[in-house]
Amino acid sequence: MAPGETVEASPRRHVEQGAGVDIDEVDFVGVTEHVHTVDGLLIHEVNLVFAARLPRAAQIVSNDPDLRLTSVRRDRLSDLRLRPATLADLVMG
Repeated sequence: MAPGETVEASPRRHVEQGAGVDIDEVDFVGVTEHVHTVDGLLIHEVNLVFAARLPRAAQIVSNDPDLRLTSVRRDRLSDLRLRPATLADLVMG
């Protein structure tokens, strides 16, 4: 989140910057916490998870070469390797 930014404005901005897609409403799904190691460095993530409807025919393409974005139907979540695994449970709930 940017200073002064609301919790709901942050995911809208990230989607706009990351994929060039405008979304209207976001619904809070939950919070995940994940601790893992990358190249010997301990990473501790706390993620706020939101759901949003995408505009019809929205192209999900990342403007950041280091960021992979994808759109997936809820019934196909099990096809993804989400971290932490409980993230799929939050989305389905």
